[in-house]
Order: sequence, then C-alpha cells, then structure tokens
Amino acid sequence: MGKNRKLILINPDEPFEQLSDELTKRGFDAEIVHTPYAYLSIQNGETKLFYNRREIYTSDVEFFFRSWGVDTKDKHFTSILAEYAHLKGALLSSEIFRFNSKSSSKITQAIKFAVNNIPHPDSLIMRQRSYRKNKEEVLQKIEFPCVIKRTGSEGNVVWKVNDIETLEDRIRYSGRNLFIIQKYIPNNFDVRALVFKGEVLGAIKRISTDGFYNNVAQGGDVEEYILNKKEKELVIKATKAADLNFAGVDLLPTYEEEIFVLEVNRSPQVEGFSEIHPDFLSKMAAILSR
Repeated sequence: MGKNRKLILINPDEPFEQLSDELTKRGFDAEIVHTPYAYLSIQNGETKLFYNRREIYTSDVEFFFRSWGVDTKDKHFTSILAEYAHLKGALLSSEIFRFNSKSSSKITQAIKFAVNNIPHPDSLIMRQRSYRKNKEEVLQKIEFPCVIKRTGSEGNVVWKVNDIETLEDRIRYSGRNLFIIQKYIPNNFDVRALVFKGEVLGAIKRISTDGFYNNVAQGGDVEEYILNKKEKELVIKATKAADLNFAGVDLLPTYEEEIFVLEVNRSPQVEGFSEIHPDFLSKMAAILSR
C-alpha cells in the first residue's frame, strides 16, 4: 500500500471482509463499502464518497474492488467509483472494474470533469436504494428546483423538479438504474460545440422554448454562436477528459457570466447544427486528410 495507510474495500465477500481486521492489526485503517448503499457527491468540484449516512474520507487512500456488487445494476456505480480511484492513482485491483457497457455515460463524466477541474453543476450520483438509505443527508444537499437525469439521450430522461414529491416520483421511475441529481442553473439557452481531433468545427446557440429544454430534439431553436478563446479551450479540454476524438460538447453560460460544461456527447445529433454549419463535414475531411 506504499505511503498510504488506509484502504477502502469495495463490495468484499465474507472472506475478504476479514482483510479489514488483518490490516487494522498492522496499523492500517480500512473501510468497507457496499455500493448499493453508497453515493458520490460533487460540490464545488470536490468529490466525496458517502456510505450508510456518513462520509468515507478518500484523501491518501487506496481502493480494492472485490466484486461488482449484489446485482448487475450495481455495475454502473461500481465502475464510476473505480474510474474515480483510477483518476486519483489509487486503484489497487484490476482495471476491469472501470469498464462496463455504461462506462462512458454522461453520469460517469461528472467524475471526470471534477478530477480535471472542468466546471460542472454540483451533482449527487446514486441509485434508489442508496437514496432511501441516505435520504436525510441527501436532502440536506439539495436545493429546489433541481435537475434529475438518468442515462439517455435527447433530453428524454432529464427532468427539472420543484419539490420532494416530484423528485421521489422520478427516482421511483428510475427503478434500479443509476441517476444523477444536479443543481439547477437558470438559463434561456445553451451552446452545442462539435469537436474533432482537438479542433472545434463550430458551435450553435440552442434557445429554449419552454424555459428548460434547449436541445433541438425537444423543440429548441438554433442560431450561430461564436466561441471565445476560453470557451474553445474548455470544449477541447472536456472532450479530452471524456476520452473522445469526436464529440458534441454542451456548455451552459449563466446569468452571472460563468460557464459550465453540461455533458459531452459521444454520438451527437447534428440536426440544427448542420443547418448553421453546412460545411462541418468538409472541415472533418480536411482534418483527416492532413
């Protein structure tokens, strides 16, 4: 374990739970975390792990993953936690725990953005079971209105909620799937930029018609948007953090002149974008032919 004297055991079975006792005998600290009852909090760019209603401190620790969890739905959260450990350089067990069918999901991106100092709305990542277990503490971290998302596309699994009753209705609707609760940031438009191999192909401004949904698939209007230098650097950095060569990066400028990265789309829809930037495929061809 090197200089670190604390180990976090993720989803240990009964024999491996004894590893905690053995480490304690040798002067090390060990914590056991079963992912169904854990959640991650990202506040002001700082990521914290909570389990059974208390924080599990992750400074100067190493992570050992024994299993994915009690069922297949645990895999998504477990892979996010493993990715967090990897990015911290603290993953002791197999790299395999970083990867599953949803490893590149938009929920996973929240961790990557936090570690890479990319501005992103404050977030809570969990499943329904962990919400029920940690409900009192979770609700203390939420301000209404807030936004809740499940993995999906085109805004059809993204909701703005104004009260606890609606929030819990959406959580029930999520079933056993992972979801993310985020701070709501008032706005009337967002920005979609396409990035290819480290170069910006263009950007559009997507204007809400209902006060919340800006994307074209949900009825938003579009017009050209010229990125400034800071915004260009941010969309390229976000694409790199998401481990993508081609991506649609969604930015959210705020009324306070801040800017957040909402998400990076690995297979972005070009409806609306192609109308404003009909030459984007020609730009891609030029980059490829260099």
